Amino acid sequence: MLRFREKYYFTPQKRQIWKLLLLALVYLHLIFLPEIIALPLCINYRTSTHLYMQNIFLLLSMAGVLLIFHRIVGRIFLVLYGLWGAFNVVNIFSLIKFHIILDATMLQILAITDKNEVREFSQTYIHWYDFFPFILIIFFIVILWKYLLNPTPFGKRVGIMLCIPFCLLSLFHLCTGQLKWFGKRNALCRFISTGLVQYNDEMKKIHSELLRPELPDDIHFIPPESMEKTNNLSEQSILGVVVVGESARRHNFQCYGYSRNTTPNLLSFPKDSIFFFDDVISPATSTMRCCIYDFSMSSIGHFASPQYSICDLLKSAGYFVALYSNQRRSGAHESLGLLFHNADVKSYLMEDGHGDRYDMELLSCLEKMFLDEQVNKPTIIFLHTMGSHHNAKKRYPAEYTFFQNDLRDENNEGFDDVCAEYVNYYDNSIRYTDEFLGKVISLLQKQNRPVFMLYLSDHAEILAKEKSDTDFRNAQNPFSYEIPFIIYANEAYKNTWPTFFREWANSIHKPMQADATIFMVASLARITYKNFPDDMNILSPRFNPKPRYMKETTKAIYSH
Repeated sequence: MLRFREKYYFTPQKRQIWKLLLLALVYLHLIFLPEIIALPLCINYRTSTHLYMQNIFLLLSMAGVLLIFHRIVGRIFLVLYGLWGAFNVVNIFSLIKFHIILDATMLQILAITDKNEVREFSQTYIHWYDFFPFILIIFFIVILWKYLLNPTPFGKRVGIMLCIPFCLLSLFHLCTGQLKWFGKRNALCRFISTGLVQYNDEMKKIHSELLRPELPDDIHFIPPESMEKTNNLSEQSILGVVVVGESARRHNFQCYGYSRNTTPNLLSFPKDSIFFFDDVISPATSTMRCCIYDFSMSSIGHFASPQYSICDLLKSAGYFVALYSNQRRSGAHESLGLLFHNADVKSYLMEDGHGDRYDMELLSCLEKMFLDEQVNKPTIIFLHTMGSHHNAKKRYPAEYTFFQNDLRDENNEGFDDVCAEYVNYYDNSIRYTDEFLGKVISLLQKQNRPVFMLYLSDHAEILAKEKSDTDFRNAQNPFSYEIPFIIYANEAYKNTWPTFFREWANSIHKPMQADATIFMVASLARITYKNFPDDMNILSPRFNPKPRYMKETTKAIYSH
């Protein structure tokens, strides 16, 4: 032992090499540490694991690179190691905060989110101590960078001795295809190749198809079953309002059995005029993807193949189409902007430079539309709300605060004080949505023509029970998908299509995924065409329920 120390340790040059080797090994352990933490977290949260440890030989074979190559190549590897470590830390952050591994869908959401949402997200979930792991990684990069200036011949020999056995063991990965798997699973590779690039490619394809829609043949109106004789064209023309909610979960709606008084207005309308479909789920967990699924011919597994949008279909049938959104545009590929690019009216209430607005301001847009002479023709108006978008406390005025003191009832049992308070905020936002929908229906009741309203949320939300538990958009949790789906129609509509109207009551318990919403809107607008898929229209007696999925990219079967 003494002879070994005299030969290999006490020489200043060799001592420097051993220090460098020690630093390299410490740095490798630092990189692996998040993966070691991730494994039990993945098991605990029942999510898919990142089994980088299966590739440990492949990774360790790279350790010697820090001792073999000259300074430029060594520094390149250091930067790659640093990025790798940083993304692993982000994965741990995602697991702890949201109980999900960072994936392409999350990156797509970040890519299209505007700066105001990013600021809200950061203020809510990110704290100063979350940056400590990144500071540690930077520190080790700087130390290794300094020591990599002059690698010695002895250091290179040590590096070769490290690389040879691990490279041989890594042949297993090359021979079994594990290297390809490793590249796909690596967070950095996924960020570059399947995150932003996939998003841009998909949206460009969608944009291209929607600019040249492939519409079906023989688009026409379904004639009335019965109609009183009238010379007033406006009394024969359908007026429809489609309200797209935001982050509303079905379980917090009183009309679906929730014990709190969150939907008094919706429950005040006659039961034979309003229908609550109680087994509808969203196709995804992000607004951008849900809107494209809901209002185009895209279906699960075929996201980038919209063929045409509901706007294209309605306009081809002779409808006047308007879109009013209470959300900001989210980049060049904003989903509703693409779907309604040829709408007769398109307006965003919260354009750049304007602050947040409450959804009730959409009513003035609706009232203005009713005064427009063009609305005498068949008309569909789409209203895109902020609904219960996080932070729910900001989605309603102070005077609409209804739930504020009940921190311990059956609806928030087991919640800590912070999360129980957020349940109150969330329920207040649902009650405000109910107030908004009630006013929309009241406006429609004043119309002397067949009218309908469809309300659905883009996706749902998961309410956290503990402050550290922010599992609000887990794509593998059924609660992220279970949305309200509500239809109202007036007496004129019911009298014009009595048989069709009666069929709705037989459909409210049928299971449906909202990527079939386009067929419901067409059916409510009394539009059909050659080979119309009645088996996908829940309002038809020929509706045939299809398998439903969570996590659209892997198509996990929905079950709850």
